Amino acid sequence: MKSTYTLFILSIIISCSSTKHLPHEQIIGTYISNDIFYGVSEEIELKANQGFEYNWDQGLLEGSTFGKWKREGNYIILNSNKQVNEVPPFEIIETKKYKSEILTLKVLNPNNEGHAFAKCALKKDTIILSGKITDLEGRCRFDKVTADSLIISAYGYNTIRIPLDSTFSSLTLKLVEDFDTYRYFTNEKWKFKKGRLYDTSKRKGHASRKYYYQKIK
Repeated sequence: MKSTYTLFILSIIISCSSTKHLPHEQIIGTYISNDIFYGVSEEIELKANQGFEYNWDQGLLEGSTFGKWKREGNYIILNSNKQVNEVPPFEIIETKKYKSEILTLKVLNPNNEGHAFAKCALKKDTIILSGKITDLEGRCRFDKVTADSLIISAYGYNTIRIPLDSTFSSLTLKLVEDFDTYRYFTNEKWKFKKGRLYDTSKRKGHASRKYYYQKIK
């Protein structure tokens, strides 16, 4: 049992060491997403000058983001040149406070219809604590955790970050009409592993291991 534990610790040390000394040349390149379930094509290029270019398209919608990246261990930190506007492009429709261990979120489009497939996340500082995707009625549910903000990303709209009141048990908001298809990156941490990039803001748990950007060149 002791020898097994020792081998386990050694494997972690070796893995961390190999990542730490991984040449930048092996990270630089173009990565394409394997997520085609929602009909979204995504691609990101990490450049040698510490710049990056992110492109996506979904039907008639498309967008590009330019910014800077840096490396921290086996994580890539992304910051877009353009950041979220000071005036948030959303409207709070309703909040409810009642005793519950669940936070229920509903996202509406400008026509007051549920907005499906919006990517939502609870965040504390720069750490994503939990991520969800809205259903066909624009709803998703989170277990309550100690988060300071709610992030919502929906194609065709600005990414928004809302200060989160921990006493809320239900929150309904409406996205404001906005055809700015720019995706914002603010200290986003993507994990690099074996030639792949894992966007930790997309999914959590077992599903996140199936979602990645594969290096193509």
